[in-house]
Amino acid sequence: MRFYLLPIAAFILLGAHASALDLIIDRVLISKHPIPAPYFVCLAAKADRAEATFQPPKTPYGSGGITGSPIEVPMNLVLKDVQKNSWATVTLQLDTDGAAAATYKALKKHTGRLQILEGSHSAKFTPALYNTPFIYEVFYHTK
Repeated sequence: MRFYLLPIAAFILLGAHASALDLIIDRVLISKHPIPAPYFVCLAAKADRAEATFQPPKTPYGSGGITGSPIEVPMNLVLKDVQKNSWATVTLQLDTDGAAAATYKALKKHTGRLQILEGSHSAKFTPALYNTPFIYEVFYHTK
């Protein structure tokens, strides 16, 4: 009886590994600013057991204050071996102080979810942060 379970367990483990993908977050486009630009950006992503964080410590993004033009933040953030059709959690944090952007003290913070599908996709978020208009879009793909 035990010998029959071994091939079944191997098939399940190999089958699960075969459907694993890499999730790559290419960029974030912030089209409505919740705080005056320029500001620092931190994006933390987690899916299954994979985690990654984007935070360039000395790079503020944008200009023009709260009404400035949209800001595109290139990332190339990779989460390895995530499962197709599962979900990734992304947390975007913004602050005018580079040291505070990655901490709980960040001026603005929003967490959203992305469904992990094959191909290229984007997810647009419009969080209501204390009635401040805030719109951003996450562009991602799998391979």
